[in-house]
Amino acid sequence: MSKFFAAGSSSDESDESEEESLRGGSDDEGETGRAPGAGAHLGRNAFLKSDSDDSEDEGPRVVKSARDKRWEAMISTIKSMRNHLRIKDWNAVTNDFDTLGKQLSKAAAIVNKEGKPKFYHRALLMLEAHTNRELEDKEAKKKMSPTNAKALNAMRQKIRKITKELEAELEAFRGLGAFDGLKGDPLEQTDDEDDDAWMDDEDDSDSEEESEDDAGGKEEAMAAAKTAKAAAKANKLAGKKAGKDEAAAAKAAGTAVLSKQEEQDKIEAEVDKRLEELLGLRGRKGTDRASQVAQLAELRVMTQVEAKKLTLQLHLITAYFDLNSNMLALMSHANWTHCFNALEAAIAQVLADPSLEHTAVVGEAAERGVEADDETEEALAAAAALAAADSEASHALRLSNVAANLLAFAERLDDEYYKALQLQPFTDGGASDSADKTTYLARLRDEPHLVRLLTSLLDHFKASSPPNFNAAARVGARVIERIYYKAQSTFDAQWTEVRRKRALVEAELARGTAAEDEATAAAARASLSLLIDPELTDVGSRIGELAALVYAYADERSKTRALLCHTFHHARHERFHVARDMLLMSHLQDSIGFSDISTQILYNRALVRVGIAAFQHGHFAEAVAALGEMVGANRQRELLAQGLSSARFNERNPEQEKLERRRQVPFHMHISLELVEACFLVGTLLLELPLLCAQRADPKRRLNTMSKALRRLIDSYDRLVFAAPAEHLREHVMAAAHLLLDGESAAAAKTIVSLPVWDMSTDPKATRAMLQVRMQQEALRAYLISFAPAYKSVSLEQLSLRFELPVCKVHAAVSKMLANQELDAAWDGPSKALVFAHAAETSRLQTLCLQLSDRASNLVESNERLLDARTGGYGYKFDMKPPWGERGHGSGRGGGEGGYQGRGRGGGRR
Repeated sequence: MSKFFAAGSSSDESDESEEESLRGGSDDEGETGRAPGAGAHLGRNAFLKSDSDDSEDEGPRVVKSARDKRWEAMISTIKSMRNHLRIKDWNAVTNDFDTLGKQLSKAAAIVNKEGKPKFYHRALLMLEAHTNRELEDKEAKKKMSPTNAKALNAMRQKIRKITKELEAELEAFRGLGAFDGLKGDPLEQTDDEDDDAWMDDEDDSDSEEESEDDAGGKEEAMAAAKTAKAAAKANKLAGKKAGKDEAAAAKAAGTAVLSKQEEQDKIEAEVDKRLEELLGLRGRKGTDRASQVAQLAELRVMTQVEAKKLTLQLHLITAYFDLNSNMLALMSHANWTHCFNALEAAIAQVLADPSLEHTAVVGEAAERGVEADDETEEALAAAAALAAADSEASHALRLSNVAANLLAFAERLDDEYYKALQLQPFTDGGASDSADKTTYLARLRDEPHLVRLLTSLLDHFKASSPPNFNAAARVGARVIERIYYKAQSTFDAQWTEVRRKRALVEAELARGTAAEDEATAAAARASLSLLIDPELTDVGSRIGELAALVYAYADERSKTRALLCHTFHHARHERFHVARDMLLMSHLQDSIGFSDISTQILYNRALVRVGIAAFQHGHFAEAVAALGEMVGANRQRELLAQGLSSARFNERNPEQEKLERRRQVPFHMHISLELVEACFLVGTLLLELPLLCAQRADPKRRLNTMSKALRRLIDSYDRLVFAAPAEHLREHVMAAAHLLLDGESAAAAKTIVSLPVWDMSTDPKATRAMLQVRMQQEALRAYLISFAPAYKSVSLEQLSLRFELPVCKVHAAVSKMLANQELDAAWDGPSKALVFAHAAETSRLQTLCLQLSDRASNLVESNERLLDARTGGYGYKFDMKPPWGERGHGSGRGGGEGGYQGRGRGGGRR
C-alpha cells in the first residue's frame, strides 16, 4: 500500500483513539465524582467548540480507497441485516441479503484480486445458523404472518444455494473455529462493542496483509496503530463498565428517585409499547384473543391520558368483536354485554369531552404511526396512504376517526343482537324448550338498553358542531327497526311495570338504610340502576321524527325500509287509510322486485299488516287483495320469513338453507299466520257469498270470479261423506258458509265470532262486534238471493227481526242489492215491503229435466267424436260442425254440399 493511504489510515486511527479517549475521560469523570468544572474540555463541552476551533484543530482530510468504500458499504449492510435478525423481520433480511449480493458484484474487480472478505463468510454463517434455528422452532413459525413465513422459506432456499457454491471456503472457516454454530453470534452479545469486534478481525487481517506488501518502515507504524487502537478500546470498555457500576450503586443507594410525572411518563411509554405489540399480533394465526382483551383492559387502567383511554377503549371493543372468528357465528351473551358496556363508556366519554373526537387516534394509521424505524420518505408516504385509506370510508359522512368507529361499533352491536334473536329458538314443549324461552327472554331484555345506546349516539351526532345528519340518519334507521313493530300498549305496560318495581326497590333501599344494612342497601342500589325508564312515551310521534330524518339524509335503501316500517306501524295501530295511502303513494309495488331480499320480506310484512288493518275496519275487498298472494299460494310462512319453505317442491342445497335461516325474523316479531289466514278466508267468504247463493239457485251458472282458494276448500268440504264437528280454522269457515246458505244466520255468526284467533287482533272486542254486524248483513243478502223465488213480498220489519238488525241497516242493504241488480224486486212505500217480480220460473222437476237433456246431448256428442276418430270420418278431421239441433235440416242425412254429411261420408247412419 502507498504511503499516502498508510498516512490516511494512521490519522483515521488516531482520530478514533482521540475520540475514544475523550469519551473515556468523561466516563472517568462520572465515576470519580469530580466537580463539573474539572476536565470540561474532556466532557460534553468538547463538542461545543466553535467553527474556528474546529477549523484550527482539523487534521488532514482522509481519502478512502475504492476497496475501503466497498467494504464499508458491505459491513453497513451486514449490520442492518443483524438488526433485522434481532426483530425477526425476514422480509427485511431478504432485502438486505439481496443488497449484499449486489454490493459484492460491484466489487468484482477487488474480489478477483484479493478474494471475498472474511466478514462476508461470517455473515453467511450467521445467516445460515439463524435460518436453521428459526425453522426448527415450529411454534414460532406458526405465529408468523404469512408474508414473513414466506420470506423465511425464500431465505432458506437462497442461503442453501450460496453456501453450496462456497462450501469449501465456508468449511475452512468452520474448521478454523471462526464461526461454530451460534457460538460468537453477535445477536447473542449484549454490548455494541462486542458486535463491532465481531468484524474487527477482518480489518486487522487486512492491515497485516498490507503490512506484508509494504514491508519496511510501515511495520512500526502499523504496530503503533494497533497499540493505540487496543488502548482506546480498553479505555472505552472500562469507562462503560464504570458508568454501569455507578448507575447500579446510585440505584442501590436510592439516589435515582423519579418524580411522579417522570414515573407516569414512563408508564405511558410502556403503555404505547405494549399497545403497539398487541396491534402487531392482531389477526395473526395462533394469537390468544382472550389474552389480548385482558391486556387491553389492563392498559386502559394504567394510562391517565383521556385521549389514550378512549383509544384503548375502542381497541378493546374491537378485541371483543375479534373473539368471534366467524362473522356467521353467534356472539355469546357475556361477550355482547362486555362489548355493550365498553361502547357505552366510550360514548359517555365522548359526550363528556367532545374534543376527544379529534385528539384520540384509532385505526391502521395509528398502529403504524408508532413504529420507530420508519422515518424515511417511503415510510412517511406509506403512513400517509394508510391514513388516507382510513379516512376515505368516513369522508362521505364527514366523520372523525373516533365518530366513525363509534358508528360502526353501534351498527355491529345491533347486528349481533338481531343475529342472537334469530338463532335463539323459542318453542313450546318440554324442559329444554322452557330453558330456550328463558334465554330468549333474557336476550330480549337487552333491547331497551340497546335502544337507549343508539338514541344517545343519535343525539350526539345531531348536537355535534357542525351537526352530522347523515350519520344521525343511519342510527335513526336502526332505532326505527327496533321499535316499529311494537304497539303503544306495550310501552305503556313497560312504563307501568318499571314504576311498580322502582317503588318496591326504593322501599327496600329505605329499609336497608334505616337499619344500616349495607348489603341490602347495595343490592337495592344495584337493582335500581338496572331499571331504565322507557324513553318513548309516544312511539308514533318518535317514529315519525326519525322517519323524517331518514327521508332527508339517508340512502335509498334506508329510506325504503323506514317507509315500510312507518307503514307497518300505522297499520299496527289500525290507521288503515294512512298506511294504505303511504304505501300507494310510494309506488314501491313497482320497484320492490329489484330490492334485496330482506327489504322484500319487510314489504311483505307491511302489506300483510295493512291487509289485517283493512279487515278490522270492515274493508274486505282491500283485505283480500292484500292477503291473497300470501295465503292463496300457501307460501305465507316463506314470504314472511317466519319459517323455512317446504322442501317438497323446492330443492335447495345446504348453502341455500343456511341463507334462508339467516333471513328469518325473530320470534317476537312474528305476525300470526292463523290470523292472516282467518282474515283472508272470512273476508273472501263474505265477498263471494252472493255468488255461492246464485250458483245454488242456478247450477248452470259458472263462477269464474270466485277465489280459487275458497272454491278449492268448498269442493273438498262438499266431497266429505260425513261432516265431523269443526276443529280447525278452515273447517269452521266452511261450516259457517253452509249455515249461511241454509239461512241459519245466527249459528253462522256464532261460529265465526267465537273463533279464538280474533284474540290476536289489536282490539279483539271491536273486531268481534264488527264481524257480528257484517255476518248478519251478509246473511240477509244470502237469504234474499236464495229464497227470493219462494216469496211474492216480504216485510221490512220481518227481515229486521229475523236478522237482528236495525230497520235502517236492513233498508240500506236491500237498496244496495236492488241498485246492483242482484234482486228483481221493488220497494212498496205504503206497506214498507219488498215486492218481488217473478218471471216464468221453472219448477224443480223441470230444472232436473233440462239438466238431464243437456247431459244426454253431451253424451251423444262424445260418442259421435269417438266413432269418427276410429273410422276416419269428418268429426276428427274437421272441427266445424253445426249444433245438434240443426243436424238433418237443409240437406238432410243423405248428403249435399255444405251439409252435416256433405264432407265425404256420403251414406247415412242409423
